[in-house]
Amino acid sequence: MRFLAELIILTFMLTRSKIQLLQLSIILIALIAAWTIELTYKLLPCPICWIQRVILITLILWIILEKQYGPKWLFTSLFYLNIAMGTLLNIHHQYLISNYDPNASCLPGLGYLINTFGIFKTLHLVFTDHSSSCGNVVFSLMGLNIPQLLMMIYVILTVLNIIKQRLSL
Repeated sequence: MRFLAELIILTFMLTRSKIQLLQLSIILIALIAAWTIELTYKLLPCPICWIQRVILITLILWIILEKQYGPKWLFTSLFYLNIAMGTLLNIHHQYLISNYDPNASCLPGLGYLINTFGIFKTLHLVFTDHSSSCGNVVFSLMGLNIPQLLMMIYVILTVLNIIKQRLSL
């Protein structure tokens, strides 16, 4: 792994700033693509998709704070914690897709759930309810659905972060 990281660093002459810019660009492109898909196809994102967007936005926050204040263990830890949360959420989302029941009723919108039940009850409903609101695949690109594409983004962001850590050693 170390050899691969050093090879990538030497090949592209990467610096911490370039990697941070690349990470921010990847996340922003993913968010813009999500909103474009939503507006183009007139789709309402499922509750898990909304939570994934919040995770991506908090990843932006950790990258910006790290850029401003330098590499700190806190920012790196929070970055990896967010990546882990997003990955686990993706696994759950993929489980819902693989066990999709078209006859199940959908959860109401995330805004309604939060206003009615509060944030913690809403999160509990999103993670425990196996309704069709998060299991229906309405968009795919090159045969990959949105959770699978997002999993690829998380892997790329993690690899870039490992390379960035190697640069500071």
